[in-house]
Amino acid sequence: MKAETIPLLSREREAELRGVAEARAQQQVQQMWAALTDEYHHEIRKAADQWGRKTIAWDLGVDLSTVSNWLSCENGRGFPPPRLMLYLRDKVPTLAAWENDHAGYLPPQLKMSAIDGGQAISEIERDVLPELGKRDADKVRSILRRVRGAR
Repeated sequence: MKAETIPLLSREREAELRGVAEARAQQQVQQMWAALTDEYHHEIRKAADQWGRKTIAWDLGVDLSTVSNWLSCENGRGFPPPRLMLYLRDKVPTLAAWENDHAGYLPPQLKMSAIDGGQAISEIERDVLPELGKRDADKVRSILRRVRGAR
């Protein structure tokens, strides 16, 4: 009896250790994205300061407090609206250059090899469809048939 419990305990411990390692890796990725987001917010504010908040407010037809709120980039507030981003990209080439430098960046943990459409369809059929209910699976099959027909 004792011999049977030891392997089970070690498997449980292995699973626990694997879970801890996965959680640590996910936390590192989240921290990396948070740092990149903070850096991007800094670049946006720097571009606005370079051009001038009063000038931005005047050109966009809003008041100065609106521009300040847009640029606060606080947690939960997200990014400035698209019209401000387009304006800043146009007026401050260094912001556009920073975005271009970082546009294709993916951390090594998130890089995945690309697959063609046929492989993607096969994986969906093999891995996803069995998990769906009949109605949803029929909908997905219908979509996949149309995708295959369009190729």
